[in-house]
Amino acid sequence: MVLGLAGVTTVGSVSAAFQFTSADGLAEILRPVGRGRRNVPLGTATFEDWALQEGSLFTLDSGTVLQLVDVQAFPVDRGRPAELRQRAFVARFDVKEGGPLSDSRTYRLNHDEGGMFDLLLAHGAPDKPLRVLAVLA
Repeated sequence: MVLGLAGVTTVGSVSAAFQFTSADGLAEILRPVGRGRRNVPLGTATFEDWALQEGSLFTLDSGTVLQLVDVQAFPVDRGRPAELRQRAFVARFDVKEGGPLSDSRTYRLNHDEGGMFDLLLAHGAPDKPLRVLAVLA
């Protein structure tokens, strides 16, 4: 009988812990880690490092806030020069605060984990004025 009550207490504690965890917090706990690294300079980071940042926010030098919504890798090219990333990829952002970007140009971005760096940003598509793309080679 005592063992049965201890099991019920343990299950109750676990469910209480999940009950008070926010959905965003739980999603972060369950987020796959993959081969990427956190807290690395994103200006020179790999595809895997960027993929870990999906959902995070970037602030432009203009004050506009972007959210990284997707990172898609190009096919692997074994003949890439040594000074380039091992794998090129496209980062897609959505504007979360501020209006559409005025033009395609190099912007200074700031990220909580990835620091400050420059990145060429371009408009995503005429039918999606708040979509922004960057190709990282």
